[in-house]
Amino acid sequence: MLTLKKVGAIFLLNAMLSCGVNQNKLLESEVMRLHDEVMPKLELMKRQKRSLVKTSFASERDSIKAHQVVKELTYGDSVMWAWMYQYRPVETLRDSLDEDEINLYLEEQLIKVTHVNSSIKNAIHQADELILQ
Repeated sequence: MLTLKKVGAIFLLNAMLSCGVNQNKLLESEVMRLHDEVMPKLELMKRQKRSLVKTSFASERDSIKAHQVVKELTYGDSVMWAWMYQYRPVETLRDSLDEDEINLYLEEQLIKVTHVNSSIKNAIHQADELILQ
């Protein structure tokens, strides 16, 4: 027979476990939000690269800057593809990892995709400044 203490302990354990699952769902949502925010911008980055490569700049300084920005655009594109290649959706990990391990995995992915997101936004911003001058 279940005593009040056992019922309370089961309830508490269940609440703690569901909290871990909910936290992981929130982390996974944030990882995907950061990815989804910049993924559609890869095509824009390609257009910016083509524009910068075709443009003849008035000064050598601007030509050097354009070359650097093309490198940044290329880097942003490559880190996105590298991140996507190594990312594994949580549902594919549930058989082999517990919630704490999934949480750690998602925290690592959040760091990585935050870097991807900021690299892409920064490269696009730099390209816009150069193209629109």
